Amino acid sequence: MSEVELLLETIRDKRESNWFSRQQAVEKLANTDDPRVAAELVRVFLEDPVPQVRSSARNRLDRLDSNWRASEALSSVLPELVTRLQDDDSDVRWAAADAVVELKSADAVPALVDMLGHSDRDRRELAEGTLRRLGGPAAEEALAAYQSRQAAKAQTCPRCNKTTSVEKITDYVQGRVCDSCGWSSVWCYECKEAPMTATPEFWDRPGMSVQAWLNCEGCGKRSRADEYIIGWLKSRKLI
Repeated sequence: MSEVELLLETIRDKRESNWFSRQQAVEKLANTDDPRVAAELVRVFLEDPVPQVRSSARNRLDRLDSNWRASEALSSVLPELVTRLQDDDSDVRWAAADAVVELKSADAVPALVDMLGHSDRDRRELAEGTLRRLGGPAAEEALAAYQSRQAAKAQTCPRCNKTTSVEKITDYVQGRVCDSCGWSSVWCYECKEAPMTATPEFWDRPGMSVQAWLNCEGCGKRSRADEYIIGWLKSRKLI
């Protein structure tokens, strides 16, 4: 095999442990005159699971041809790229998101809006971040609508759907209290979208105070409450 073919074989090996070798291969390929190089670098930019390798491919493409983003070959794969945004593999999703932002593809906005309603928090955060990076009227309008819905949801009691008030417990933890039905709970400080149920835990040693575990009803985060949170839980008779 020629040196170019060996380099091409290297960049097609997408194992995570091989990412540095792929990055070096990208650097070397960009210095050759082989006509296959540009197309292979586009594929790396679109598909490689490691951000550093995608970035190297993009930089080399910029040096080879500043107009590569407008190529017919690249525009033909945009529909497939949008589909990859909702792939089950998170690496594929992130690679697609980076490509969408680089290509300024407004065609991806509807798919990203769909992702904002996904039950998986990671997908929602990817969609929100990608829309923010993408910019443009359609992306900004979608973000504004999503943030408005989230703000309304954050102020609604999950039991009676009336407005709740917010109480600061610590710098990063809030409590929610409903004056209508009496519901109250610590609000999850991981997903910020669901209440955390307190489970008391009594220590065997005499004199030890009551501890509490917090379990988010939405994302499933489990965390031991500190003394400030426990004090608030006790004041609300939640433990």
